[in-house]
Amino acid sequence: MRKTNFTINGFALPIKTIFSKNWYKGIISLKNSKKDLKDKKLRVNAFDHPAQLYACMRFINKGFKAPTQKEIQGLVNLLGKLRRNQIKRNLKKVFEGTSGERNARKIAKSMGIKEDIFSFKTIEQLKAINK
Repeated sequence: MRKTNFTINGFALPIKTIFSKNWYKGIISLKNSKKDLKDKKLRVNAFDHPAQLYACMRFINKGFKAPTQKEIQGLVNLLGKLRRNQIKRNLKKVFEGTSGERNARKIAKSMGIKEDIFSFKTIEQLKAINK
């Protein structure tokens, strides 16, 4: 679970307990994951996936609280690792998951993001910074 993007995604169930009557007693979770899920708070567990910021925005659209500014900036920087073929697909996912580009831009602004994170040009510039 080290590479789980957000603490709220940090749950696992041993396969041997999946069909048992008390399967829920076998749940393994990251520290703070249950509390963060209950509080609808996003906390970055690992800076691992380049499109993680867009997933974060989809959660925020569903009422979750944004991570810290430091975590958000780390997620913005990760966008520079998106491969060209991933950019279009991930932009489509974030727009669909946030009810459109206009709302996605509002969410980004509310998160304090100043870069145009929906622009190929910006993502290319982030790639240069990450080298």
